[in-house]
Amino acid sequence: MYLLAGKVKVYIDGQDGFFEIGAGDLVEFPNGMKVTWDVVEAVNKHYNLE
Repeated sequence: MYLLAGKVKVYIDGQDGFFEIGAGDLVEFPNGMKVTWDVVEAVNKHYNLE
């Protein structure tokens, strides 16, 4: 997933803490990974579910 705009705090289920992703970041979440997003700034993203 590529964030075109915005900022998000990502919490991984079952773990303490979070990490932030923002505009210009490219991230990949492994299949089956469960996360919760706290949207800090409105997000526009491009993603591929393959």
